[in-house]
Amino acid sequence: MAPRRSASNPWSAFADLLFMLFLTTLMSALIITNWAVQAEDRLKGCGASQRFMDSFAACVGAPAQESDNACKVSLGEERLRFAEGSASLGGTYAAFGHVVASCLVKHLETAVGEPEQYQAIDVVTIDGYTDCVGGDAMNLFLGAERAATLFGYVTEELDAPRYQSDLELRSRILGKIAVRSFGRNRPHPDSPCGQDPVNQGFAGFAIDRRVEVSVQSRLRTN
Repeated sequence: MAPRRSASNPWSAFADLLFMLFLTTLMSALIITNWAVQAEDRLKGCGASQRFMDSFAACVGAPAQESDNACKVSLGEERLRFAEGSASLGGTYAAFGHVVASCLVKHLETAVGEPEQYQAIDVVTIDGYTDCVGGDAMNLFLGAERAATLFGYVTEELDAPRYQSDLELRSRILGKIAVRSFGRNRPHPDSPCGQDPVNQGFAGFAIDRRVEVSVQSRLRTN
């Protein structure tokens, strides 16, 4: 039988403490590593927000596109076109803007009723863009105005009596939405502005004058 350690031996107690700290650190490292791997798996493509964005994209009739840890739907050119230098929509473009707002509110309301899905969504952004004509400051402001136009349609949807009578639901929907402007800094992939951003000849290229709706998952790799 092995001899019993003396409870009064400080070196023995210190060795035991170091051993326990080693085991605790090792277990923590294993747990963190496993969590990181699972998180990366969830972040492939659209991450945990895939179902939300696919359903929203189907509602507005535009395909969802993957971009890093986000999904986005581009709402430009034929269905939501802004005139050069303008943030206003008219006619069928305004009508489609209201369809987009209605789909966004409806799907966020559904997500509110599904806590896991709601928590998976970090933020839904309404992003405004411009063509490559003009300076950065002017275009950032114009892009913000275009995004604000669509956000205005969202708030109109939330002015309905059912949301006014349930302010918590209204707040939780609005709490997931943010407005951003990229101005001229992210031209559409099909735009020549990306190849020659200072060429004034692209003033009439409407594909860049757009709004995109993006959703980011709460878990990220960066």
